[in-house]
Amino acid sequence: EEAQVEAATEAALAGPPKPAAERLLEEMTAIAEAARSKPDARVKRFLAWVRTHMCPGVRVPGEPAAAGKEWTETRVIIFTEYEATLTYLREQLELAVAGTHLAELRVAVYRGSTPPADREEIKRAFNGDPAKYPVRVLL
Repeated sequence: EEAQVEAATEAALAGPPKPAAERLLEEMTAIAEAARSKPDARVKRFLAWVRTHMCPGVRVPGEPAAAGKEWTETRVIIFTEYEATLTYLREQLELAVAGTHLAELRVAVYRGSTPPADREEIKRAFNGDPAKYPVRVLL
C-alpha cells in the first residue's frame, strides 16, 4: 500500500502525461539539435572530392586524417540559391580546411549584396594566378 501511495503521489505531482504527439515532437527536436552542425552526405562527398583534387589535408568527417597541407591550382565555384545554405557550406568548408596552407584565404563568398569594389577583388583573386591568389573555393 505504501508503494502504491508513493507512486500515486509522484504521478499527481508530475501532472498529466504528455500527449504522444508532444513527446514525439520533443524527441524530433532533440535529434535535429544533435545533428545541426554535422555535415550532410553531399557535403562529405564534396569535401572528399576537394581532398582528392585540391588539398590532401582537407578533413572529411568520419574519415581518417590525411597528410598534406599544400593546395593544387584547381579551383571550384559552388552556386546556391539560399543564404542559409551558403552560410552552412562556408562553415563546413572553413572547418574542413583549417590547418591547411593559407586556410583562412581559401574560401571566398560572392553574393548579391557584395559591394562592387569587393566583387572586383574576389573576381581578381579567383581568376588570377593561383601562385599569387590563394582562393580555391568560391561560394
